[in-house]
Parts: sequence; structure tokens; C-alpha cells
Amino acid sequence: IRMPGMSGLQLLEQINRDWPMCRVIFLTGFREFDYVYSAIQTKGVRYILKTENDFAILKTVKECINEIENETSADALIQQARVYLDKSLPILQRECIQDILYGSDDDSQQLSERLEELQIHINPDKQVLFFLGRPDPHMEPVNGFFSHKQIYTMKSLSERYLPLDFNGISIIDGKRSLVWIIQPKEFPPLNEAQEEAFWEKAFAQCLSMIEGTQAACRKVLGHTISFIVHDRPLYLSETPQTCQRLQRFLGYRIGMNKEMLIYDDCDMPLNDDQRRTSDNLGSEAIMSTLNISLEEGNKEKFIEKLQEVTAPLR
Repeated sequence: IRMPGMSGLQLLEQINRDWPMCRVIFLTGFREFDYVYSAIQTKGVRYILKTENDFAILKTVKECINEIENETSADALIQQARVYLDKSLPILQRECIQDILYGSDDDSQQLSERLEELQIHINPDKQVLFFLGRPDPHMEPVNGFFSHKQIYTMKSLSERYLPLDFNGISIIDGKRSLVWIIQPKEFPPLNEAQEEAFWEKAFAQCLSMIEGTQAACRKVLGHTISFIVHDRPLYLSETPQTCQRLQRFLGYRIGMNKEMLIYDDCDMPLNDDQRRTSDNLGSEAIMSTLNISLEEGNKEKFIEKLQEVTAPLR
């Protein structure tokens, strides 16, 4: 404990700063209580008198080694859990957005906590912009579906064009539709006229993002993609009805042209053809939920949705 230049306790402080995982054993003949008390208050420190036999010293060294090995093992498990979480995070995020799009039972507080936990930076108490994209049919393979690689490349390309002052989340819904929810990062206090101008600017940035995505898909993939955009901001609680509506119109208009950008007028009624398309897309949405539940091994959710679908047949 007593050394030239610095004391053993001062050296201990420096060791703790530089090597926090290190264990320290004081082997000393110095019996003053103050030194002993100071040393044993520090985590990972033991105090042995030189009068102790070899057995006591070896026992203390082995205890330190076991502590280090146990902590290292625990750190490895934590790191492994983090890696697993990182890999599963996109699946959990997609499931969360799917729940929102098909009507989540979470209240605002529960939804906010779930979004935060899954690193989805959307405030459920503020409005968002909502739009869908789908590869044009004439560019699809014979089986009617793009490969996972192609559709997820489109998703990745679109993420590059998200404006810097927006947060956003995108998912592939049913392996065909690219669903985007974006939200300004800041909501300054505004009067009615300023708020209208605020959302007009946000909508223009959204359109710029879509146009950039279309150009990138055409250039990089040689494929075209059409989008439909809801024409005004909305709350997450309004997205289920809006998503169904946009799916209907996109399904009805898709194939009429390529690389379309459709504006959704939510006050415009559907005609009979569009309603029939809506029924088909509703079935597609149900199958999408069932498929995703199977992919994720979510037995409870699969059974719940299956019972909901088959209830009218009983």
C-alpha cells in the first residue's frame, strides 16, 4: 500500500479508470483500518495480509479468475442478444406497422412505447404523410411477383431519398406494396395559415422523394414503380381506412400506365369496379397477414387472424 511516488490506493484508482474489468488483490502487511476499509469499498478488490498462507492466496486468485470468466460470459450473452435483436428488428418493425395498418388495439401511450422500443421514430400524437408504391405489372415476372431482392432493393432505394428533416418507416406489405409513413421531425407552433403552408411544403418534399425513387428504380433496376399519395396529413389511427382506400385506387389504376404518381382525393367516392377491386385487395391483405405470421412463426397471431376470417363460415 505504501509505495514511492503514489500509494497503492492511488494506483488502484488509476487501474479502475484504465482497466475497469481488472481485479486487484492487495497483499500487504500494513494493518491500518483506514487503508483496509478504503480498499474493500472498491468493486473487484481483495485485501490479504502477508501472514496468510499460500492456500488463502491461491483461493483468492481463483475467485478473481472465476469472476472475470463469469462476467465475460455474461457480456458475450448480452452481445449475442443485441445481435439477435438487430437481426429481428426489421421483422418486429414490420409487424408493428402491419398492426397499425390493420387496426391496432394499443392506446396512444402503449403505441408510443412500442414505437420507441422498436426504434420507429414516429410520434403517434402528431400527423403523418402516407403513401404506397407498387411495381408496374408489365415489369413483373411471369408468376406475378417480384423477387424479394428486387422489391427490397426498391425499398432501400426509396429510403435514400427520405428528406433529412423527416423521420419515416417503410415496409413491404404482402410482398408487393411499398408502404411509407413519414413525419416532420419538428412541429413548431403555428397558426392555421402557417400550418397549411407547413404541410404544403412537407407534401412537396414527399413528392420529390417519390420522384427520386422512381428515377432510381428505373436507372438501377430497369423497373418502374407507381405511387399513390394521400392528399393530406393524417393520424396513425386513420391509416387503416386510408391504406385500404389507397390499395383500392392503386389496384384499380395500376397497369393503365407506367411510373404513375396518383393523388388520392379522399372525398371522391368509389365506383362499382373500384369496389370489386377493393374486395380482391382486402383478401390479399388478409393473406398477407397470414403469410407474415407464418414467416415469423407467430402462431397466436396466425390463429387469431384465421379465426377472424373463418368466423362467417361457422
